[in-house]
Amino acid sequence: MEALSEHVRPKARLAMILAATALSFGPQYIANVSSILDQSLLQSGLAEGLRAFALAATLSNLGFAACVPIGLRLTQRFGLRQTYLPLAALFLAACALSATAPNPPVFAISRTIEGVAAGSLFLTTLPVSLTSFPAPIRGRFIAYAIGGLYGMSALGTVVGAVALLVTSWRWVFAIAGLLSALGIVLGLLSLPHQPAAPGARWDFPGTLLLAAMAASLAPPLVQIRFAGLGATSVWPWFLTGALLFLIWIAWETQSRAPLLQYRAIRTVRQISGAAMAILSHVALIFVLVAGYQWLQALDDASSRQWLTAALLFVGCLVVVAVAAMWLHPVVGPGVLGAIGSVGVLAVGWLWREQTSGVSVTRVSCEMAVALCLIGLVLIMGALTTALAGDLHEARLRSCSLHFHRNLAGALAPSFAGWWMARSAAVAYEHLRDHATLFQPSALYAYQKLVAAFELKTGSLAEAEQLAGAALLAKAERISLVAALHHTADVVLVIGCAMLAASVAMAVTGKGRPLSQPAPAVSHVPAQREVSEAKPRTFVVR
Repeated sequence: MEALSEHVRPKARLAMILAATALSFGPQYIANVSSILDQSLLQSGLAEGLRAFALAATLSNLGFAACVPIGLRLTQRFGLRQTYLPLAALFLAACALSATAPNPPVFAISRTIEGVAAGSLFLTTLPVSLTSFPAPIRGRFIAYAIGGLYGMSALGTVVGAVALLVTSWRWVFAIAGLLSALGIVLGLLSLPHQPAAPGARWDFPGTLLLAAMAASLAPPLVQIRFAGLGATSVWPWFLTGALLFLIWIAWETQSRAPLLQYRAIRTVRQISGAAMAILSHVALIFVLVAGYQWLQALDDASSRQWLTAALLFVGCLVVVAVAAMWLHPVVGPGVLGAIGSVGVLAVGWLWREQTSGVSVTRVSCEMAVALCLIGLVLIMGALTTALAGDLHEARLRSCSLHFHRNLAGALAPSFAGWWMARSAAVAYEHLRDHATLFQPSALYAYQKLVAAFELKTGSLAEAEQLAGAALLAKAERISLVAALHHTADVVLVIGCAMLAASVAMAVTGKGRPLSQPAPAVSHVPAQREVSEAKPRTFVVR
């Protein structure tokens, strides 16, 4: 295989490196997004409730976020191929275990391994990709890599919708495993051999603090959906995790070999780009959860319509991506981010005013548009953060950005679930206190239902039971719609923050173009370059 890789054409090698980069972490994004849509299938297939599903998802997300900086350091210490290939094989094995998991504990273990392996793979190929691609198109490579990141999330909605259509969740992990296997093959063919640095310093205290923080966040993220934020099994753990996080930041800022370079993101343009990417990732999760619940609340929603909504999302994303690549050098990423943020605000406002009588087609279109515009903001933010400044420090900025982005993404699903459950419970209690059978309108509706069911069943007692169940279901649907309105309020708040960050970026200008003309060939003899570290820059060995 190594001999074969030497005969791969340069352009084909670059395409393979790009594909291997996307397939290193993409299957995990597919599995995560599909799991949000297929949670009912997972719960019924494993004969467990929401708690087991929440445990597996939380451990996977936390493992992914915590291992983003770990993977970059592993690559520096052991070399690219020696890191990429074993981690990709570990992810492939974990996917096989998830696809065949017989019970919730095994499924939780396999999902955790998936998260750890995919998180470690996230930035393994970025340094070699930056040096392999010619300087004039390195910016375009970063754009393709970040676009592939969000494209895998879009593909995850399609895979999840197909799983709902065929009522089988196991094939999701089979597809993730096949994509990972393809990434291994492409990596063997394209990734160069880099010398290892076995004597490189390792930040053991920082690693232990990071692991302790992730471990302290796991229990409350599972319990918050059931016990609430104020429960004693929740807030003390969150407080412990926050303190460990602050201690870890303090340690990393003074460590000689930190896992994360916090000072790598320091300019207004870099900070605003990081804020755009992190906020849009949180918005993505809230919109996915809210859109899923909207379609669940509609009586006429079917699995085939879920697939239509997912395909519409992918189609819109392609159109938005092409338009963004064309408009990027014209208006700049800040203006594009502002356009996307305004669109997200518009969808959030529409959802805030919608009723349960809305059509499935309208909700599907609104969800697809919101997700595409969120992707526009995320890609512009992450892309600008990487390109703003010295490209040799792009991996340091990207590591810092994507660690915090994925950490926010690990927290967001649990908080979104808790917020919706709390809002629905409050709305249900309010409805129960103000709507009783002593009211003429409610009594008339109840009697009308009883008469209709009695004609069908011929039994008054059974008709009364069915009428009571129908009224209860209607009350739950009304409560869910009220919770979705409150979730739309959260989307509006996040959208305003995204817009503010986009405007801050737009003020700084258009920034570096994605493609630059090749430098003219000079006939003056080249002088010997002297490599000298600048003050307040970072050298990672």
